[in-house]
Amino acid sequence: MASKKKVLLLVDLDMVAFSHCAAEEFGKEPEDINFAKIQMSMDSKMEFLSKRSGATHIMGFVSPSKTMRNVFAENYKGNRDNVWRPENLKNAKAHLMVAWNGYWMKGLEADDLLAVFARHEYEITTGKRNEIKSLTRIGPCTYDEVWIASLDKDLRQIGQFGDTGPVIKHYQWERESQGIGEKIVIPKDYGELKLIIKDNGKSKKKEVKGCGPKFFLHQLLIGDSTDNVMGCGVLEEKIYKTGAKAGETYFRRSGVGAVESFELLDKTTTYAEGLKKVIGAFIMRFGDGWEEELLKVGRLVYMHHQVEKGNCVRLWHYKNINEYFDLKENRILTQEEYLQK
Repeated sequence: MASKKKVLLLVDLDMVAFSHCAAEEFGKEPEDINFAKIQMSMDSKMEFLSKRSGATHIMGFVSPSKTMRNVFAENYKGNRDNVWRPENLKNAKAHLMVAWNGYWMKGLEADDLLAVFARHEYEITTGKRNEIKSLTRIGPCTYDEVWIASLDKDLRQIGQFGDTGPVIKHYQWERESQGIGEKIVIPKDYGELKLIIKDNGKSKKKEVKGCGPKFFLHQLLIGDSTDNVMGCGVLEEKIYKTGAKAGETYFRRSGVGAVESFELLDKTTTYAEGLKKVIGAFIMRFGDGWEEELLKVGRLVYMHHQVEKGNCVRLWHYKNINEYFDLKENRILTQEEYLQK
Protein backbone atom coordinates (compact mmCIF):
# COMPACT_ATOMS: atom_id res chain seq x y z
CA MET A 1 0.00 0.00 0.00
CA ALA A 2 1.32 3.44 -0.94
CA SER A 3 2.17 5.66 2.04
CA LYS A 4 -0.10 8.63 2.67
CA LYS A 5 1.11 11.95 1.31
CA LYS A 6 2.50 14.19 4.07
CA VAL A 7 0.87 17.61 3.85
CA LEU A 8 1.72 20.54 6.13
CA LEU A 9 -0.91 23.27 6.43
CA LEU A 10 0.49 26.62 7.57
CA VAL A 11 -2.17 29.20 8.43
CA ASP A 12 -1.96 32.96 8.81
CA LEU A 13 -4.02 33.20 12.00
CA ASP A 14 -3.82 37.01 11.94
CA MET A 15 -5.79 36.95 8.71
CA VAL A 16 -8.32 34.37 9.91
CA ALA A 17 -8.97 36.28 13.13
CA PHE A 18 -9.30 39.69 11.47
CA SER A 19 -11.55 38.56 8.62
CA HIS A 20 -13.98 36.70 10.86
CA CYS A 21 -14.09 39.40 13.55
CA ALA A 22 -14.66 42.06 10.90
CA ALA A 23 -17.47 40.06 9.30
CA GLU A 24 -19.29 39.84 12.63
CA GLU A 25 -18.51 43.28 14.09
CA PHE A 26 -18.45 45.82 11.28
CA GLY A 27 -21.36 48.24 11.48
CA LYS A 28 -22.70 46.79 14.74
CA GLU A 29 -22.99 48.17 18.26
CA PRO A 30 -20.85 46.34 20.86
CA GLU A 31 -23.91 44.82 22.57
CA ASP A 32 -24.99 43.22 19.29
CA ILE A 33 -21.69 41.40 18.68
CA ASN A 34 -21.63 37.66 19.40
CA PHE A 35 -18.12 36.34 20.14
CA ALA A 36 -19.38 32.75 20.17
CA LYS A 37 -20.41 33.24 16.56
CA ILE A 38 -16.88 34.48 15.73
CA GLN A 39 -15.39 31.39 17.39
CA MET A 40 -17.67 29.02 15.51
CA SER A 41 -17.01 30.68 12.15
CA MET A 42 -13.23 30.60 12.69
CA ASP A 43 -13.32 26.94 13.71
CA SER A 44 -15.41 26.15 10.65
CA LYS A 45 -12.86 27.92 8.46
CA MET A 46 -9.95 26.03 10.01
CA GLU A 47 -11.76 22.71 9.58
CA PHE A 48 -12.42 23.58 5.95
CA LEU A 49 -8.76 24.51 5.35
CA SER A 50 -7.66 21.22 6.90
CA LYS A 51 -9.94 19.17 4.65
CA ARG A 52 -9.29 21.26 1.54
CA SER A 53 -5.52 20.80 1.84
CA GLY A 54 -5.63 17.18 3.01
CA ALA A 55 -3.40 18.25 5.89
CA THR A 56 -1.63 15.66 8.00
CA HIS A 57 -0.25 18.41 10.26
CA ILE A 58 -1.39 21.97 10.99
CA MET A 59 0.49 24.96 12.36
CA GLY A 60 -0.72 28.54 12.67
CA PHE A 61 0.99 31.80 13.55
CA VAL A 62 0.16 35.27 14.86
CA SER A 63 2.27 38.44 14.90
CA PRO A 64 3.39 40.47 17.92
CA SER A 65 2.62 44.19 17.98
CA LYS A 66 6.21 45.17 17.14
CA THR A 67 8.71 43.23 15.02
CA MET A 68 12.26 43.50 13.73
CA ARG A 69 10.94 45.54 10.80
CA ASN A 70 10.21 48.40 13.21
CA VAL A 71 13.98 48.50 13.82
CA PHE A 72 14.71 48.64 10.08
CA ALA A 73 12.21 51.50 9.65
CA GLU A 74 10.52 53.31 12.54
CA ASN A 75 7.54 54.28 10.37
CA TYR A 76 6.88 50.70 9.22
CA LYS A 77 3.08 50.24 9.18
CA GLY A 78 2.83 53.75 10.65
CA ASN A 79 -0.02 54.51 8.26
CA ARG A 80 -2.26 52.05 10.12
CA ASP A 81 -2.48 54.00 13.39
CA ASN A 82 -6.01 55.26 12.74
CA VAL A 83 -7.29 52.17 10.92
CA TRP A 84 -10.37 50.46 12.38
CA ARG A 85 -9.70 47.23 14.26
CA PRO A 86 -12.27 44.73 15.54
CA GLU A 87 -12.93 44.77 19.28
CA ASN A 88 -12.58 41.00 19.61
CA LEU A 89 -9.37 40.62 17.60
CA LYS A 90 -7.16 39.81 20.58
CA ASN A 91 -9.63 37.26 21.96
CA ALA A 92 -10.06 35.69 18.53
CA LYS A 93 -6.31 35.19 18.14
CA ALA A 94 -6.12 33.70 21.64
CA HIS A 95 -8.82 31.19 20.75
CA LEU A 96 -7.05 30.15 17.55
CA MET A 97 -3.73 29.77 19.37
CA VAL A 98 -5.25 27.31 21.85
CA ALA A 99 -7.58 25.43 19.53
CA TRP A 100 -5.43 25.21 16.39
CA ASN A 101 -1.77 24.72 17.34
CA GLY A 102 -0.86 28.39 17.08
CA TYR A 103 2.49 30.01 17.83
CA TRP A 104 4.12 33.44 17.97
CA MET A 105 7.71 34.61 18.31
CA LYS A 106 9.05 37.90 19.61
CA GLY A 107 10.23 40.09 16.74
CA LEU A 108 8.91 37.96 13.87
CA GLU A 109 5.73 38.50 11.87
CA ALA A 110 3.42 35.60 11.18
CA ASP A 111 4.46 35.91 7.51
CA ASP A 112 8.08 35.16 8.35
CA LEU A 113 7.17 32.15 10.47
CA LEU A 114 5.03 30.79 7.65
CA ALA A 115 8.07 31.08 5.38
CA VAL A 116 10.37 29.54 8.02
CA PHE A 117 8.34 26.35 8.35
CA ALA A 118 7.62 26.11 4.63
CA ARG A 119 11.36 25.88 4.02
CA HIS A 120 12.78 24.14 7.10
CA GLU A 121 12.09 21.70 9.90
CA TYR A 122 12.79 23.10 13.37
CA GLU A 123 12.71 21.85 16.93
CA ILE A 124 10.59 24.37 18.82
CA THR A 125 11.23 25.46 22.42
CA THR A 126 8.11 27.19 23.77
CA GLY A 127 7.30 29.38 26.74
CA LYS A 128 4.03 30.71 28.11
CA ARG A 129 1.04 31.32 25.81
CA ASN A 130 2.64 29.33 22.96
CA GLU A 131 5.54 31.77 22.54
CA ILE A 132 8.44 30.32 20.57
CA LYS A 133 11.49 30.98 22.72
CA SER A 134 14.01 29.46 20.29
CA LEU A 135 14.24 27.45 17.08
CA THR A 136 16.80 24.72 16.42
CA ARG A 137 17.10 23.81 12.75
CA ILE A 138 16.91 20.07 12.05
CA GLY A 139 17.07 20.25 8.26
CA PRO A 140 15.01 21.08 5.19
CA CYS A 141 11.24 20.66 5.25
CA THR A 142 10.42 16.99 4.56
CA TYR A 143 6.71 17.23 3.74
CA ASP A 144 5.47 16.29 0.27
CA GLU A 145 3.33 19.43 0.10
CA VAL A 146 3.12 22.65 2.08
CA TRP A 147 -0.07 24.71 1.88
CA ILE A 148 0.25 28.33 3.01
CA ALA A 149 -3.24 29.64 3.76
CA SER A 150 -3.35 33.43 3.77
CA LEU A 151 -4.89 36.36 1.92
CA ASP A 152 -1.50 38.13 1.89
CA LYS A 153 0.09 38.29 -1.57
CA ASP A 154 3.59 38.91 -0.12
CA LEU A 155 4.02 35.26 0.82
CA ARG A 156 3.96 34.24 -2.83
CA GLN A 157 7.69 34.96 -2.90
CA ILE A 158 8.07 31.50 -1.36
CA GLY A 159 8.11 28.64 -3.84
CA GLN A 160 9.88 25.45 -4.85
CA PHE A 161 13.30 25.52 -6.50
CA GLY A 162 13.88 22.76 -9.04
CA ASP A 163 12.60 19.44 -7.77
CA THR A 164 13.99 19.74 -4.25
CA GLY A 165 11.80 20.21 -1.23
CA PRO A 166 8.01 20.12 -0.99
CA VAL A 167 5.60 21.52 -3.53
CA ILE A 168 4.47 24.83 -2.02
CA LYS A 169 0.88 25.86 -2.64
CA HIS A 170 -0.42 29.31 -1.69
CA TYR A 171 -4.10 29.12 -0.89
CA GLN A 172 -6.52 32.05 -0.71
CA TRP A 173 -9.92 31.01 0.53
CA GLU A 174 -13.18 32.15 -1.03
CA ARG A 175 -14.65 35.49 0.07
CA GLU A 176 -18.32 35.35 -0.89
CA SER A 177 -19.19 38.86 0.31
CA GLN A 178 -16.60 40.30 -2.08
CA GLY A 179 -17.42 37.97 -4.94
CA ILE A 180 -13.91 36.46 -4.85
CA GLY A 181 -13.40 32.75 -5.38
CA GLU A 182 -10.64 30.56 -3.99
CA LYS A 183 -7.21 30.73 -5.57
CA ILE A 184 -4.18 28.42 -5.56
CA VAL A 185 -0.77 29.69 -6.70
CA ILE A 186 2.22 27.32 -7.01
CA PRO A 187 5.45 29.35 -7.43
CA LYS A 188 8.31 27.58 -9.16
CA ASP A 189 11.97 28.55 -9.62
CA TYR A 190 12.35 32.26 -10.61
CA GLY A 191 8.58 32.73 -10.71
CA GLU A 192 6.65 35.10 -12.95
CA LEU A 193 5.01 38.49 -13.39
CA LYS A 194 1.79 39.08 -15.29
CA LEU A 195 0.34 42.35 -16.55
CA ILE A 196 -3.44 42.18 -16.32
CA ILE A 197 -5.64 44.73 -18.09
CA LYS A 198 -9.17 45.11 -16.71
CA ASP A 199 -11.59 46.75 -19.12
CA ASN A 200 -15.07 47.63 -17.85
CA GLY A 201 -16.04 49.31 -21.11
CA LYS A 202 -15.47 52.81 -19.77
CA SER A 203 -11.85 52.63 -18.62
CA LYS A 204 -8.92 50.27 -18.52
CA LYS A 205 -7.00 49.46 -15.36
CA LYS A 206 -3.60 47.75 -15.36
CA GLU A 207 -2.54 45.43 -12.53
CA VAL A 208 0.62 43.40 -12.03
CA LYS A 209 0.52 40.06 -10.21
CA GLY A 210 3.21 37.49 -9.73
CA CYS A 211 5.02 34.97 -7.60
CA GLY A 212 8.48 33.67 -6.72
CA PRO A 213 11.74 35.67 -6.49
CA LYS A 214 10.70 37.66 -9.57
CA PHE A 215 7.72 38.94 -7.59
CA PHE A 216 10.04 39.85 -4.69
CA LEU A 217 12.13 41.99 -7.07
CA HIS A 218 8.91 43.65 -8.22
CA GLN A 219 8.07 44.42 -4.58
CA LEU A 220 11.52 45.95 -4.11
CA LEU A 221 10.66 48.43 -6.84
CA ILE A 222 7.05 49.29 -6.03
CA GLY A 223 7.13 48.93 -2.23
CA ASP A 224 3.96 48.23 -0.26
CA SER A 225 1.56 51.08 0.45
CA THR A 226 -0.35 49.06 3.07
CA ASP A 227 2.84 48.77 5.15
CA ASN A 228 4.12 52.30 4.43
CA VAL A 229 7.06 50.99 2.37
CA MET A 230 8.05 53.28 -0.52
CA GLY A 231 10.16 50.83 -2.55
CA CYS A 232 12.16 52.64 -5.24
CA GLY A 233 10.36 55.87 -4.52
CA VAL A 234 9.84 58.71 -2.03
CA LEU A 235 6.94 60.65 -0.57
CA GLU A 236 6.72 64.13 -2.07
CA GLU A 237 4.74 67.05 -0.75
CA LYS A 238 2.18 68.36 -3.24
CA ILE A 239 -0.38 71.17 -3.27
CA TYR A 240 -3.98 70.88 -4.42
CA LYS A 241 -4.35 73.38 -7.26
CA THR A 242 -8.12 73.29 -7.70
CA GLY A 243 -11.28 72.23 -5.93
CA ALA A 244 -12.36 72.51 -2.31
CA LYS A 245 -8.86 71.67 -1.08
CA ALA A 246 -7.02 74.17 -3.30
CA GLY A 247 -3.91 75.45 -1.53
CA GLU A 248 -3.78 72.55 0.95
CA THR A 249 -0.78 70.21 0.99
CA TYR A 250 -0.77 66.44 0.67
CA PHE A 251 1.81 63.69 0.16
CA ARG A 252 2.07 61.36 -2.82
CA ARG A 253 4.59 58.70 -3.68
CA SER A 254 6.91 59.46 -6.59
CA GLY A 255 8.87 56.51 -7.97
CA VAL A 256 8.78 53.30 -9.97
CA GLY A 257 5.19 52.18 -10.47
CA ALA A 258 3.78 48.71 -11.06
CA VAL A 259 3.70 48.92 -14.88
CA GLU A 260 7.21 50.40 -15.08
CA SER A 261 8.48 47.66 -12.76
CA PHE A 262 6.83 45.01 -14.95
CA GLU A 263 8.49 46.45 -18.04
CA LEU A 264 11.90 46.43 -16.31
CA LEU A 265 11.63 42.82 -15.12
CA ASP A 266 9.42 41.16 -17.73
CA LYS A 267 12.19 39.84 -20.00
CA THR A 268 14.56 38.81 -17.19
CA THR A 269 14.93 35.06 -16.76
CA THR A 270 17.12 34.79 -13.63
CA TYR A 271 17.24 36.39 -10.19
CA ALA A 272 20.73 37.79 -10.85
CA GLU A 273 19.55 39.42 -14.08
CA GLY A 274 16.49 40.91 -12.41
CA LEU A 275 18.49 42.15 -9.43
CA LYS A 276 20.77 44.12 -11.77
CA LYS A 277 17.70 45.93 -13.12
CA VAL A 278 16.53 46.70 -9.59
CA ILE A 279 19.94 48.03 -8.52
CA GLY A 280 20.08 50.26 -11.60
CA ALA A 281 16.69 51.75 -10.72
CA PHE A 282 17.76 52.43 -7.12
CA ILE A 283 20.97 54.11 -8.30
CA MET A 284 18.95 56.34 -10.63
CA ARG A 285 16.55 57.29 -7.82
CA PHE A 286 18.86 57.59 -4.77
CA GLY A 287 22.37 58.19 -6.15
CA ASP A 288 25.06 57.56 -3.53
CA GLY A 289 22.43 56.49 -1.00
CA TRP A 290 21.10 53.65 -3.14
CA GLU A 291 22.64 50.79 -1.14
CA GLU A 292 21.19 51.90 2.20
CA GLU A 293 17.74 52.32 0.66
CA LEU A 294 17.88 48.99 -1.16
CA LEU A 295 18.86 47.08 1.98
CA LYS A 296 16.14 48.79 4.02
CA VAL A 297 13.39 48.12 1.50
CA GLY A 298 14.61 44.57 0.86
CA ARG A 299 14.52 43.68 4.53
CA LEU A 300 11.06 45.16 4.90
CA VAL A 301 9.45 43.23 2.03
CA TYR A 302 11.46 39.98 2.07
CA MET A 303 9.95 36.92 3.76
CA HIS A 304 12.82 35.93 6.06
CA HIS A 305 12.87 32.16 6.43
CA GLN A 306 16.12 31.12 8.12
CA VAL A 307 16.67 31.21 11.89
CA GLU A 308 20.00 30.12 13.38
CA LYS A 309 21.35 29.73 16.92
CA GLY A 310 17.87 29.83 18.36
CA ASN A 311 17.01 33.47 17.76
CA CYS A 312 19.15 34.89 14.94
CA VAL A 313 17.33 35.61 11.67
CA ARG A 314 19.45 35.62 8.55
CA LEU A 315 18.71 38.87 6.74
CA TRP A 316 18.29 39.51 3.04
CA HIS A 317 21.28 41.07 1.29
CA TYR A 318 21.79 41.90 -2.37
CA LYS A 319 25.36 40.59 -2.16
CA ASN A 320 26.69 37.35 -0.69
CA ILE A 321 27.06 38.91 2.76
CA ASN A 322 25.72 37.28 5.91
CA GLU A 323 24.07 39.57 8.44
CA TYR A 324 21.60 38.56 11.12
CA PHE A 325 18.97 40.05 13.37
CA ASP A 326 19.17 38.96 17.00
CA LEU A 327 15.58 38.68 18.21
CA LYS A 328 16.65 38.70 21.86
CA GLU A 329 18.94 41.73 21.62
CA ASN A 330 16.69 43.43 19.02
CA ARG A 331 19.58 44.49 16.78
CA ILE A 332 21.44 43.64 13.57
CA LEU A 333 24.56 41.49 13.90
CA THR A 334 27.51 41.42 11.53
CA GLN A 335 28.88 38.03 10.50
CA GLU A 336 31.71 38.45 13.03
CA GLU A 337 29.31 39.23 15.89
CA TYR A 338 27.12 36.29 14.93
CA LEU A 339 30.05 33.84 14.92
CA GLN A 340 31.06 34.98 18.40
CA LYS A 341 27.65 34.10 19.88
